[in-house]
Amino acid sequence: MTNHLGSPSNPRRVKLYGQPNSAAAYEIRDFLNRSVVEFDWIELVGDEDCDRELRISTLNDIRLPVIEFPDGTQIFAPTIREIAQRLGWVTQPRFKEYDLSIYGAGPAGLSAAVYAASEGLRTVLIERHAVGGQAGTSSLIENYMGFPEDISGANLAERARQQAVKYGKPTLQELPYIYRSQAKSGTHSFYAYATLYVINKNKRVTLAVRGVRRLDTNVAIITYLLAELESLKINVKKLYLDRGFFNTPVIRWLQALDIPFMMPAIKTGKKGGIKQFFKGRKSYKTTHTITKDKDDLVTFDLWIICKYRKGKRKKHGVQYLAYVTYKIKTNLDYIYEDYRKRFGFESSYRLKNICRIRTNNKNPVLRLLFVGIYFLLVNIWVNILWLRISRKRKGSRLIYRTLFVLKQMLSFLSQAIQRKYQVVESIYIPTG
Repeated sequence: MTNHLGSPSNPRRVKLYGQPNSAAAYEIRDFLNRSVVEFDWIELVGDEDCDRELRISTLNDIRLPVIEFPDGTQIFAPTIREIAQRLGWVTQPRFKEYDLSIYGAGPAGLSAAVYAASEGLRTVLIERHAVGGQAGTSSLIENYMGFPEDISGANLAERARQQAVKYGKPTLQELPYIYRSQAKSGTHSFYAYATLYVINKNKRVTLAVRGVRRLDTNVAIITYLLAELESLKINVKKLYLDRGFFNTPVIRWLQALDIPFMMPAIKTGKKGGIKQFFKGRKSYKTTHTITKDKDDLVTFDLWIICKYRKGKRKKHGVQYLAYVTYKIKTNLDYIYEDYRKRFGFESSYRLKNICRIRTNNKNPVLRLLFVGIYFLLVNIWVNILWLRISRKRKGSRLIYRTLFVLKQMLSFLSQAIQRKYQVVESIYIPTG
């Protein structure tokens, strides 16, 4: 006796053989239904059915129920775990650590998984039985938002599972741009961007921004950004870099380009590293050579700055700072203050949260566009401050930042857009 639950022509269907009143067979059928797995339920009433369907002479010779997968593989008296494993739903964790673990794949767990994955969190969803929980057993759900034609609990759960998997797995376009780093704002996954600023008379303006791929070298990033300056006919008098660029290839490359630069040195080692120079009570200049092997080395000027904390951040004593320099004409005692000019870069990044465009779309091109819009808005604000909300004084212009903050400019823009395009705040939906 055969009971076909759906079209038997589907080659990806599974077959389940068992006796009519088998509790084990009912449990498997319930699991397959709730998991939206198409299957044929084939009842084995007597030896004749057993011989015809399984080519086994008597029912007593086999352990029932039997499940047959599309590739012809059969499992006798399977457990739910064995079936789920064969369907590819039970896997070993791909990563050593996750940003979020969710226990229970009911509607709440699935919703949490979708939202977490869409925000870039590395998420694992753990379910001991079938996806969907109690809702998965409902034959018809009539009051779920977004489904006016009603939907079965199993189908709703399967759609949610597919959506979570879709968000959780980066596409080939996204994967090269996703970085793994120390957790921040609840995630280990980030998109990285490199920016190029120009500083002229204390006026900071962003000239270029580039999305950084995981395999991009620091030398390649610098080369790309410096190439943007050529079309603008800007000569570099001094290049400020952050400590992320402190490595042998970058130092060697900038020396070859003959570009004056400075960057903080990463405090490494004690005997042969940078820390060996942290001694004494006065600032001084020296040279240092980093050697990886006999053909991979670089020698550079190293300036050691000795400062006294004087209770700053509740700390006392000597603080040592190290800077890699090349053809810098700055006084040794002033290099700390000179390098602080670049802190405008960080403050600009902090401003990003004020006018950032929030999205759960992982498309790196779209995200780069949004980042570019942010920097463009900050550039406009800086120029308005410089041209209209400042005055000349000896040495540099006096900027009245508090009179026109970035939030105020964004508010003006928002009002102008709403007047221009008449933003709709409510929609009338007729009945009947």
